[in-house]
Amino acid sequence: MHATLQATATDGATTALTQDHERLRDQLQHAASSLADRRLRQARTDFRAFQAAFERHVRTEEEIVFPLFEVRVGLVGGPTVLMRDEHQRMMEQVRAMAAAVDCGNPGAFAESRARFAELFLAHTAKEERFLYMTLDRLLSAEQRAALGGRLRQP
Repeated sequence: MHATLQATATDGATTALTQDHERLRDQLQHAASSLADRRLRQARTDFRAFQAAFERHVRTEEEIVFPLFEVRVGLVGGPTVLMRDEHQRMMEQVRAMAAAVDCGNPGAFAESRARFAELFLAHTAKEERFLYMTLDRLLSAEQRAALGGRLRQP
């Protein structure tokens, strides 16, 4: 019974978006591997898939998760302001990586990827260890389940 309660407690934002973070890491790694192997057409395809998924993830957080967090916590402009700023800085690196992939430049890609990875690691740690968990704790089990379902939609 304890395992069921544990699973239910994290079915909302924490589970859905943490899994999305993992998928994003995997997609970026796949694109990097294709570029490193000089499979340029595949690298472009792989990277565009990552880029679209990352943009969708950011929109989901900014349009659904952050506003809900702000309402539930009663604090507009708190940690979500920092998170939105971090999204913009990561998007800059995504655009730089896209340009490097388009030019077939593994060196430039690696530089932008390293900057992105540093930002992404710090950003996702805050989200996964604080923001998502806090939001999930403030929702009922039904609300968490509904949010988790909504966040998993394509």
